[in-house]
Amino acid sequence: MFPRLFQFARRTLQALQGIIRSYAEIFFLSKTAVGFVLVVGTLLNWRIGAAGLLSVVAAYAFARLTRLDVRTLQSGYYTYNPLLVGLSLGATLAWSWLTALLIVVAGILTFLLTAAIVHVLRFYFNLPALSLPFVVGSAIAHTAVLRYSTLAHNVRTDYPLFADDGNLPQVVVGFCRSLGAIVFVPSVVVGGLFALLLLIRSRILFGLAVGGYCLGTFLRAELLGSDTQAFHDIYGFNFILIGMAVGGVFLVPSGTSFLIAAAAVCTAIVLVDAVQVFGTFFAVPAYTLPFNLVTLGVLYALGVNQYPGIAKVIGATPEETMENDIAAKLRFSEAGRTLELPFYGGWTVWQGFDDEWTHQGPWRYSYDFVITDADEETSQGTGQFCGDYYCYGKPVLAPCRGRIVKVVDDVPDNAIGRVDKARNWGNHVVIHDDRGFYVALAHFAPASIEVRTGDRVEPGRLLGLCGNSGYSPQPHLHVHVQATEQIEAGTLPFSFVRFREGNVARAQARPTKGAVVEPLATDERLAASMEFLLNDVLAFDVVRGGRTIGALSLEVKMALDGTLYLDAPGRGKLYFGKLDGTFYFYRQEGRDPWLGLFFAALPQLPLVRMGRCEWRDWIPVGPATRGLRRTAAWCLAPFYAPAARTATSHRFAATDVVETKLTLPLGLGERTLRVELDRDYGIAAVRSASLELIVRRRDDEPKTAARRTGLALSQERSSSCEPVCCS
Repeated sequence: MFPRLFQFARRTLQALQGIIRSYAEIFFLSKTAVGFVLVVGTLLNWRIGAAGLLSVVAAYAFARLTRLDVRTLQSGYYTYNPLLVGLSLGATLAWSWLTALLIVVAGILTFLLTAAIVHVLRFYFNLPALSLPFVVGSAIAHTAVLRYSTLAHNVRTDYPLFADDGNLPQVVVGFCRSLGAIVFVPSVVVGGLFALLLLIRSRILFGLAVGGYCLGTFLRAELLGSDTQAFHDIYGFNFILIGMAVGGVFLVPSGTSFLIAAAAVCTAIVLVDAVQVFGTFFAVPAYTLPFNLVTLGVLYALGVNQYPGIAKVIGATPEETMENDIAAKLRFSEAGRTLELPFYGGWTVWQGFDDEWTHQGPWRYSYDFVITDADEETSQGTGQFCGDYYCYGKPVLAPCRGRIVKVVDDVPDNAIGRVDKARNWGNHVVIHDDRGFYVALAHFAPASIEVRTGDRVEPGRLLGLCGNSGYSPQPHLHVHVQATEQIEAGTLPFSFVRFREGNVARAQARPTKGAVVEPLATDERLAASMEFLLNDVLAFDVVRGGRTIGALSLEVKMALDGTLYLDAPGRGKLYFGKLDGTFYFYRQEGRDPWLGLFFAALPQLPLVRMGRCEWRDWIPVGPATRGLRRTAAWCLAPFYAPAARTATSHRFAATDVVETKLTLPLGLGERTLRVELDRDYGIAAVRSASLELIVRRRDDEPKTAARRTGLALSQERSSSCEPVCCS
């Protein structure tokens, strides 16, 4: 009896959450509390609010009937378009049981349109659906109503409860009414409530809404020759939506994204008037058609041109999107092109990217390595013979997993100081990496290559011996990444993983010229201890001043794209995973301070045997600070990216004790944190100056290293696990 009641209550709560979040999605926000305020705002006009609720409930019920995944529905992404259709019908039709029936049918129809349009736009054009299903669904519903004589149109456009504008400036009244009109309640009171909500939730989103409206409406007033006509036309909500969507949601907030949003708003001015004339002629309202056409057009054009400012992961707010993107570009290699160092021991970087000798033009993304002695010499003796050079004849290893597609092994070594211009690459190997690119290694010694075309190789397999063939004045090893199989192809940017440069362990990085680099071996015990399995529960006591003040329970869950995360129910998520021999906390959703403490204390942990090495990383500014300092950093970051990132440095202060130093941006100070690792529990404790999270050990269900042995590396991802959101 009780399990069934509990299950019913859980499903009801999930449904309510999904329905409420449908409202928040209209304003590009995903928080349930935001959605609740919007529900209340629409219900201030009961006919409109009730129609919206009826439509979204019908769509949600139909979606559950078709067994759509509950987590997908909880986001509200698939049901906010049916909600908008219901609101539009409630604003134009008198209430009756036939009206209610039409609203239910229109809600289900719009859900079906949403599913179809989302699929087509996402998989064929890599675009979001926006409110295009609403435009189509409402056009169908309103066109059908023209034939239904039993459904009387409600032509009321006044809202007696909210008619007084309080003698506010014309631009303020117009902005508030346009903002309220997004949910078909064009009221100063309701719009003002929504504006306050935007301001509290996201200063960037609020600024874009105000800026988009003012720019579009003032220019339109000039074209119309009437300020009154422009500011009283509630179709200005298209300018608001375009400003928010282009400037801060689908593009990473920056000065450039704001300029693009301004251009998009100006483009929409003509469309707003054109679609109104068109809609009046056919007696079908256009609603958000200008917003959809302009926004989708801008995003498609930017995508075709591979504009780097398109948000790869859309956060709960533009601030979250911005700081995560800025930190991720510093933390992770572009396009997942990462290689292991192709040798044993310490080698010196002879040439790097865009270097002064041969790494120019199409071949600028390349590395050359040699071996040097304590005096930084590459050879012993006179250096007149290949054998005098320390790297000559040393093993060259496969830097990636893939298939051998080309081998050349018959080019003789050059005399020292001579080069073979006819056969630039000399003896070389080309590997087709399983991730979709090609890796070339060149200047092998003749007849030394141990692999053949068609062979499969794993990282670390012997390829051959370092030589001096091709365009090589002295023995060295050349490595680059390219897009095609032909060795003459232009090079692509890449980075190396899991290596030591001096006393610093590097996870994904490009070694500096002249640096001695050495690959690091995996520490199997450490890797096993950091394996958190699906449905594991991590329980911590929260301690302040030596006294337990609370408890924290985190469950390991899996996102729709397969990325694991620590879930603090109702407060946030912390995504994590293993990538190229390093444990990462990728990013945080929500502003939960305890999850932020985990993120700040241990954003990455190299799972390698590295002795007393230290390592460095970057995290967003959000988890590292709070209050006015964080708000100031967010406001400045679109124009000065370093304001959104925090530098971190880490070292082992003792065995299994990591000391972390945070250097906040803008000279805001430093913080020191400590993480204690446990071979059974992974993270045993996280300590700051004022707070401690200490794992709650359970003798009845220990998380032993033996339980995880064999799993630690099997679940390691070969490419970045950053989820991509299209909502």
